[in-house]
Amino acid sequence: SSHFGSSHDCSTNARADLNSDFASCLAFRYRDFIFVQSGAMPPMREQAIRIAEGVAPYAVEFLGSFFVVLTYGFNVLTGSLVWMSTSVACAIMVSMAAAATVSGGHLNPAVSLAFGLARKMGWFRVLGYCAAQLCGGVLAGYTCAQLIQHDSRVGPLAPWRKSDFLDSLITEVVFTTVMCFVALNCLASVRNNPQKHPNQFSAVAVGFVYIAGGQAAYEISGAFFNPALTFGFSFIGNEADWVRLHLYFAYQALGAVFAAMLFFMLRPEEFAGVGSLEGEGLDWRRSCQVVCPCLVGRGQEETGEKQSQHVDDEEALATYLATYRSPLPARLLAECLGTFVVVFTFGLSSACAKLAAEGAETGARGNTTSAPSGLEDVQEMANTVHWATAAALLSLTYALADVSGAHFNPAVTLAATFSQPGMCQMAESLPIIISQIGGGVAAALLYTCCFFKSKVNHELTTKTLGPGEGHRWHAVVFGETVFTCAVALVVLAVTVVPSRRYPRALGVRSFPSGLAIGFCVAGAGFACESQTGGILNPAIAVGVATANVLNNNFFFGTHLGDCMAYVTWEMLGGLIASILFVLTHPLEYKRDPLLVQ
Repeated sequence: SSHFGSSHDCSTNARADLNSDFASCLAFRYRDFIFVQSGAMPPMREQAIRIAEGVAPYAVEFLGSFFVVLTYGFNVLTGSLVWMSTSVACAIMVSMAAAATVSGGHLNPAVSLAFGLARKMGWFRVLGYCAAQLCGGVLAGYTCAQLIQHDSRVGPLAPWRKSDFLDSLITEVVFTTVMCFVALNCLASVRNNPQKHPNQFSAVAVGFVYIAGGQAAYEISGAFFNPALTFGFSFIGNEADWVRLHLYFAYQALGAVFAAMLFFMLRPEEFAGVGSLEGEGLDWRRSCQVVCPCLVGRGQEETGEKQSQHVDDEEALATYLATYRSPLPARLLAECLGTFVVVFTFGLSSACAKLAAEGAETGARGNTTSAPSGLEDVQEMANTVHWATAAALLSLTYALADVSGAHFNPAVTLAATFSQPGMCQMAESLPIIISQIGGGVAAALLYTCCFFKSKVNHELTTKTLGPGEGHRWHAVVFGETVFTCAVALVVLAVTVVPSRRYPRALGVRSFPSGLAIGFCVAGAGFACESQTGGILNPAIAVGVATANVLNNNFFFGTHLGDCMAYVTWEMLGGLIASILFVLTHPLEYKRDPLLVQ
């Protein structure tokens, strides 16, 4: 019994010691919790947290840029060109989503520069972000060079292009401008991303820009659009081309400047945030004064009466923005710009898909490691045209839906005019359609210039408007009418249902709206590529016809007739979509007896 008693005493003492240690541990943790909650942390720990808090944004930008550049390197040097842009876009989207809460998720020195020019971020932080992003790009480029042992350099890739930097200038400036512009509209806009109700689509919008630009510009400039990519991959290969490096830096910086100017021109309400007056839009001089005050000057001083109109209070600014509607000049420019990017992406990606298919058959491409192999891959390259076009439309829908509605399609504008006469008056619809057609023509002129010196210019930038091989015109009539109707109906359903009678209706700032529109265009384009070419947009049809006329020395031939046929059937699809919208949304047109005008 004494043995059992002593054993019992020992176990009791051990249990008491264990309970004492556990209690002291809980007391220690509770004391730390109290310190954290009361703000009375130990000095060393508080100082360490402050240092980590200051370093964290730059570390996140470094890591995100490293991941994006590394993904680009592995895809270009060992992967497939077909899905290269989608892979890099996925890396951009996940990195931006992960870094958004810490640094904002720029991951691109051009984007950070655009934020500084738009006065959305201080210049000290801009310089720190750029340095961290460039360091991440250099480390990723060096890693690719050591692991893959493949020669590459920044610049035009196809050998028949030699040293023509005009084409690289066009593609790099255009798509860098679009990427920075979308980032500003989705991350920095007081209307599109308010502090109390931030949007959830910023990373997706910026990532899909790279899908559009990567498919359209890789064969011309390498599809960088990012100084971190440019700087990182300039050291891969035998030697660095410093002239080429500085030229690409200049292209991308110019894109950031253009993006900041367009941001203020299309969103005049943003002038209230920089101590200026809200105007009617398209005020390019005042936009230049805000973006580049050293070059343009600060302008005339405002009078005291005008200064009283400044919106400085947050509540007053919120009230002002709640009832704000973009002026007509800003909406016209938004539709022209969006249609320009969509048509430019369609035309340039079509030409680059033909170039990639030709390189796969003849072996004449400079970078043969990523050339598509076999007829199936060549067909995939043709289908990526619609994937790139849908990506451009999706990104710009997120960026400009609250400015103009983001139609970028005359058939959609026509459908909105007849289905919602109170929202889109006929007097405004005609100028909007004209601006969309003008943007399509301008895009055709520009992407034709990208291949102006090429001997195969006529084959690359010429796309036949008509039935595909083995099909007839009745397939074109049915396909273009039905699928254009589907696109217009989806746009109406997800963007122009303001009635409270439909509580589940999506708004222009909702996450699914842009995805629905973009994926509808992609699905319809994939479906009717072999039958009709997957045009589905009168502005694209006019742009393609314009490029065809230019390539045939201004000989119209059958191009004008084919273009008018496509436009007619697509506009008919828009009219049918308006009728279907009225039939499927009857509560939208029900009069409220208690409503007093």
